[in-house]
Amino acid sequence: MEDSVLSRDSPVIVDQYIIKREGNNVCVKYPMILGLENAETVNSLIKTHISEVVERRSRVIRNQYYYEMRYQYEIEFFSDKFLSIRYEGWWEADDVGIQRIERTHTINIDIEEGKVVSKADMVKNSDRVFEMLMDNQFESVQLDEKEARPYFSPGDFIRQAEGLAGSHLDYYIRGDKFIITRQEIYDFTEYASRINEIKEYLNDD
Repeated sequence: MEDSVLSRDSPVIVDQYIIKREGNNVCVKYPMILGLENAETVNSLIKTHISEVVERRSRVIRNQYYYEMRYQYEIEFFSDKFLSIRYEGWWEADDVGIQRIERTHTINIDIEEGKVVSKADMVKNSDRVFEMLMDNQFESVQLDEKEARPYFSPGDFIRQAEGLAGSHLDYYIRGDKFIITRQEIYDFTEYASRINEIKEYLNDD
């Protein structure tokens, strides 16, 4: 555990915890929220989610090859009703020829209900939102001085068929923006739309 910090949008205190793995260079940081009435429930959701990310990435290579993993978190949105956390980092296993793969993961939590908010919970017209993404009506976000890339990829027919429900797409809230992340082979891209521009396609609550 490291020093406590204040979140950007709430006076609730956030403690920073770290997941490490003996024998491998693994360091994954995640927050635990203090001061909420249902803090235990919210923190359990956070810890379960990031633990699953770590286990999923390490399951195949664990106990066989040396691997490295690094993730940092950012609290992107925090109110008395809703919490968005975004993780960014990478993992690699040089012994088996896996070069550094950059990844992002997100979790969105309904604080009042004490549950994870899925894409289906938030988006009532996923077909239309996905069409907007495909038509490049979302802003392609430039990350770490990399060129902003459009979503559409002609050879990506399987993922296109999955639509917004595809596992390569994730999402979070930052300020007044709804942001979709797309996992590529070795890195990721992000696409943003102001919430008021797609509000009619989102669930009211």
